[in-house]
Order: sequence, then structure tokens, then C-alpha cells
Amino acid sequence: MAGEANEIKAEKNTGGKGTGTTPKKRREGIPFREVQKLLGLQRWEMFLALDTGLLSTLPDGSYNTASVEIALSDPTWTDRLKAQRWLNATEAAKQLGITTERFRRVVQTTGLKPVGTENWKYGRIIRYFRSCDVDSLMSLVALDVAERHVAAAENRTASAKKAAATRAHKLLLQKEARDLIALSEPTDDTHPVTALIWSFALSLNRYANRYTIPKHPLLQFIKDGKVKKAAAIVAQARFKPDEMIPLFDKAESIIRNRLSELSSVNETVYAIRPCRLVDVDKHMLLIAKRAAAVDIEQLKFDPPTWFSDLQNMAKIRQQLHDAEQKRAKQERETEKSVNNIFNNYLSDEAVAEIFGLSIDTVRQLRLTSKTGVYKNGKWGLDYIDTLVGNKPKWITSEKNAQFEVNRRREKKRRIKKTRAQKYRQKRE
Repeated sequence: MAGEANEIKAEKNTGGKGTGTTPKKRREGIPFREVQKLLGLQRWEMFLALDTGLLSTLPDGSYNTASVEIALSDPTWTDRLKAQRWLNATEAAKQLGITTERFRRVVQTTGLKPVGTENWKYGRIIRYFRSCDVDSLMSLVALDVAERHVAAAENRTASAKKAAATRAHKLLLQKEARDLIALSEPTDDTHPVTALIWSFALSLNRYANRYTIPKHPLLQFIKDGKVKKAAAIVAQARFKPDEMIPLFDKAESIIRNRLSELSSVNETVYAIRPCRLVDVDKHMLLIAKRAAAVDIEQLKFDPPTWFSDLQNMAKIRQQLHDAEQKRAKQERETEKSVNNIFNNYLSDEAVAEIFGLSIDTVRQLRLTSKTGVYKNGKWGLDYIDTLVGNKPKWITSEKNAQFEVNRRREKKRRIKKTRAQKYRQKRE
């Protein structure tokens, strides 16, 4: 009885269907997560497959069982999905094995159109390309790479030939420089200047930093043009360090022993006749304005022909210089006179020439005059025109002019004396 009652109660509670819950509507397809697990895809790959039609959905949102079964049975389905993937420029270049800039150039050349764009920050636009379209460029890129390799190989061949020619040229220059150094190697009979030039050139390559110190006693020798030319030849010889050691030691020994054999050229040359040192350098071996003492003694007591010619040239040059200075002085004086007239005043010399008086008398007249004289010590042109027109007695002769000077001085003395007396009276 109790069992029958319970069954009746259950039927009442369930509406006569024999169960305690309302059954859900059964889906016809496969859920999203189950399809994702079956195919081993990521979330974005599921949406890509749906967008490209490789998977389809039913009205209730579940995936069509037939499309899922096709995906599981078709071995090329995954490759077809990858071919539909969107790639930006960096990813596409990586897939082709080239740089991003080169991929952009290829796209510009082929006219490949992007399948989508995305606005990025700072106004940038990211373009996306389909993976299968990117793969279609592989043959073009491979051909371009092959052409570049061929061109690079040709360039390397040309560069190798050029490098070999350069090495051969350097070896030839090295041999020539070493032969010249061997011929010019100083001995006891070598001229002191020549020996010191090569010695300083060898030392310059070893002690360059030492000789660049300001006020170094040997700096003037290092700066000599002959030493620099010899140092360039030494550098061209490209001696190895172990080859340079004996050359350095010999050069230092020559500098210590033979530097005292030099004497200043300036004192001797200018004492005999002021010849230009640059002219002497053409006929005599010099280094840092110094020459061998033997050569300087010869200039003093037995001057050669070229030195006599230099002396004559120096005399001619001095005469030309004096004549040019005189001409320039005359031009300055003429210009000064013209400027004086243009500026409405005359000098004492011009006034003396007009009236036939001495310059000293005209100067005394100017110093004692109260009118017609400018502060710069010149005569006013208008005042001189007045004197020429009126011709006062004191301007007619030297004697009258001197009398006028004395009169003005006496007048000035009396005025000064009167003022002094008035000042004393006022004080008393």
C-alpha cells in the first residue's frame, strides 16, 4: 500500500511523467570546447576555421557534426587552416626567411593586397596578409635571393682582384721604401744634416708621443718638412717591431753624437747679408733652421757663387722695397692734402706755399691766432680766402709776419700780467 501511495504521489509531482526534473532540450551538434579538444586548436584558430568555412555551426550555436568529422578525416585540413591565417609584415617576412624591409619591397613590387588592416597607436596601420598568399611569393623571393647571391659572388671576385692588386702595390712600395732606407742609412761619412733627418724620421715612428710635448727641445726638428717626408717613407717600409729595434738604437746614437755639429743659420746669414732663409734652403742642407758648422764657416770665409747671387738679389729686393715705400708715402701725402682741401682746412705747409712764408712762421701765426684755426691745428679754408682777398700787411712779407707774431705774444703777455694784478688786488 505504501509503495502504491508513493508512486501516485510521484506521478502527481511530475505531472504523470514519472521523473522529478524537467528534461533539457538536446543539442543536435557538438559543443565548442569538445570540438576544440578533438581538433587540438586554439581559440583564435576555431574562429578562423569558422570564418573561412572550414567549420560550420547550427542555429543553436553548436558545431555541425559533419564538418567536424570532415576535419578529423581529412589530413590536409590543418594545412588548409594554416594557409588562411592572417600574418603581419614581421610574421610574413619570418615565414619567407627575409627581412621585414625586404618583404615590404616585394609586396610593393608584386602588388599583393592585404586582407585586413588594423589601426595602431601613433597613427600606424598594421596590414595583414593571408598565409597562402605569402607562400605564393616564395618562388619570387627565392629567385631574388639567387640573383643576389650571384651578384655578391661577382662582387667578391672583383673585390678579391682589387685587394690582390692593392696588396701587390703595397708590397712594391714597401720594397722601394726599404731599398731607399738601406741606401740612405747614415754612416760616419754621411753629412750631419742628412744623418739627423733620417735619424729623427726613425725616432718619430717610435717616440711620437714624446716629441708632441710642448717646448720639447727636439720638437722643432720633428716639425721640419724634410723629417716628415722621411718619416712617411719609413712608415711605408712597414718594418716589424723586431726589425725597428736596431734602427731605433742607431738613430738615437746619431742624434746624441751629431746634434752638436749643427749651428744656427739665421745669425750667420743675417750678419753677412739679410738673405731669405727659404732661398738658402734651396742650396744648403738645413734642418730646423740649422746647418752643418762646416757649411756655415764656408759661407763666412769663402762664400760660393749662389750665396753672392742671393746677396745681390737681396740688395735689389731692398731697393725695390724702399722705392715702393717712398711711392706709398707720396701717395699718402697727396691723399692727405686732397682730404684737407675736401674737409675745408689747410695745413701749415699749404698756407706757407700760398703766401710765400716759411713753415715755422706760419705755425707761429697759427698758434697765436684766435680766429680761422680749427682745433685739429689746421687753417680754415674760408679764413685763408679772406686773407687772400684783403691781404693784410702782416701777411705780405716774412718780416711783417714775424713782427705780427711778436705783437700778438706781447699782447698776450700784457693781458696775462693785467689779470694777475687784478687777482692780487682782489686777494688783498
